[in-house]
Amino acid sequence: MNQKNTILIIDDNEDLVKMMSLILEQEGYNVLQANSGQKGLEIVKKQAPDCILLDRKMPLMDGLEVCKHLKSNEKTKHIPVILVTAVDAKQDIIDGINAGADDFVAKYQDSDILLTRIKAMLRIKELHDKLEGELDYSKKMIYFSKEINTTDMNQIFEILKENIEGIFGLQKFSLFFYDNKSDTLKLGIHNQENLKNKEIIIQRNTKSMMWDVVDKKELFIVNDFENSPYFKGVKLHRDDFAVSIPLIIDKGVIGVINMNDSHEGKPPEELVRKATIAVEHLASSIATSNAYKKIQKLSITDELTGLYNRRYWNMRLNKEFVRAKRYNHNLCCIMIDIDHFKSINDRYGHQCGDFILKEMAAVLSENIRKSDVICRYGGEEFCVLAVETEIKGALELAEKLRKAIKEHQFNYSVIFLRLTISLGVCVYPNDGVSVVEDIVRIADEMLYKAKEAGRDRIVNFSS
Repeated sequence: MNQKNTILIIDDNEDLVKMMSLILEQEGYNVLQANSGQKGLEIVKKQAPDCILLDRKMPLMDGLEVCKHLKSNEKTKHIPVILVTAVDAKQDIIDGINAGADDFVAKYQDSDILLTRIKAMLRIKELHDKLEGELDYSKKMIYFSKEINTTDMNQIFEILKENIEGIFGLQKFSLFFYDNKSDTLKLGIHNQENLKNKEIIIQRNTKSMMWDVVDKKELFIVNDFENSPYFKGVKLHRDDFAVSIPLIIDKGVIGVINMNDSHEGKPPEELVRKATIAVEHLASSIATSNAYKKIQKLSITDELTGLYNRRYWNMRLNKEFVRAKRYNHNLCCIMIDIDHFKSINDRYGHQCGDFILKEMAAVLSENIRKSDVICRYGGEEFCVLAVETEIKGALELAEKLRKAIKEHQFNYSVIFLRLTISLGVCVYPNDGVSVVEDIVRIADEMLYKAKEAGRDRIVNFSS
């Protein structure tokens, strides 16, 4: 332990400094020297020692003044100061205590007493540094936990990247997300330059420690790379270690966090403990974000068909109408109604009716463009919003939908049905649309005319 500790001697007595330096160096301490109080403060500013032996009486700036400077500075106040006084200097001890000195030793006192006092001060400083480190980490964890307590997944990952080194204290970090459907691991976020802008996907047949983490749902540590089946042939520093921690939500693994560093060939237990706590906080935040997304999706999704619901339709219609007006784009609305749907419910029951609605939603969805929006408006009515679509394109899309439904056979148990739909079309900025409410109103009116005209047809404003 001594080889790691540095002792600063501040004393204008050259012979005493040489004597104390020799004693300390023989014990394995690193020794710094200053022959004045001012020089001592300059050294402390550049290289903070672990303990200071400070002469009480020196010219210009005496030991008490130096001690006051040290103890009034946040960066140096925790460095132990042993005041070197004359034998039986009672007043010096009293003044030293008032100045903030931590201990006292008489000049030319037995070296064993000097070394014992230094060791006692170093133990106290070591404990203080440990507590200070715990407090600092606790503050970081409180900040980290507070900041990642958000429903925005992108924000969670940004906060994680910003706090990686402070939370984990490691050189290398990566997070791979596990896709249960494809059974692959995909690189999500990291702090490694060599992985920047790279898309990395690890297949199941790849020999990787992460697959054992996923399957066993437990932490893995490797510190013997030469004999590890995971790292054979990989060029790493001799003292490197690797830690992989599963990211678990609802008993299922959603990802793996990897940490690498070199620290005497093995990760400190405290580091692993802290990292595990941080990962648990991260998992909790991701779970909250996922739950929020599900709730958000449910609030705009029709439960029966899985299409967007009327709430989403109104929100999206308003947004697209504003955009269409600003950029002078076309905006098309197609209202759709299943012909004679009530008779299906009456004859075959509501379960069959529900099946028809779900199947209808699927067929319509398959026949629109990616840029189009389809919703269940209510009952047996559906609506399609087609952006930047003029009247010709709108009628072609409507005809495609009408034809797809007419040619589709709906098979429910032993019931085989052929159905038709009626469609009403309205296109902005034509068709007398002045406000957003006009689009649906006019499209609905056109739908009513299609019904009156015999169903299984399309009617637009210009028909």
